[in-house]
Amino acid sequence: MIEEPYVWILDASAIIAIKRTLPRHRWQRIYQSRLPRLVKIGRVAFPKKIVEELGRYHEQDNIYEFASRSISLVLYETEPSFELVREVMGRAGNVVDPTKQHEDADPYVLAQALDIQRAGRPVAVVTEDCGRKVPPQISMAAACETLGIAWCRTRAFLDSNNW
Repeated sequence: MIEEPYVWILDASAIIAIKRTLPRHRWQRIYQSRLPRLVKIGRVAFPKKIVEELGRYHEQDNIYEFASRSISLVLYETEPSFELVREVMGRAGNVVDPTKQHEDADPYVLAQALDIQRAGRPVAVVTEDCGRKVPPQISMAAACETLGIAWCRTRAFLDSNNW
């Protein structure tokens, strides 16, 4: 179990899964008010790369609208340092899918989580990327474990917030 209060670091799969998991009237309220409120008080964060990633696939969607509107509210560094991203790539670089044509946001999510964790705040990455991959690829969950970062699935995040 993760100690509270902690910062939830959302990856793109988690932000998308909210819409796929809940009925329309619930996910609309979460994207429009509940998530932005948690972002504003420092309980939810995500890096700028997530907005870019969501924009490629969900530009005309509540998912992208939430991310693009809320990124300026994030209380933590949204562009992790090159050194942190390099550390993530050195220790868990196989989380990046080499077949993607665009830069992957996953190392930035992990670097942001490390940055906040090292500043003394407990963090948990929220992801749906927890299945087995064909080696040498690893899931976000495996990358979190490699880096000593707690993680959970979107349903656990939603339940924890009574959504």
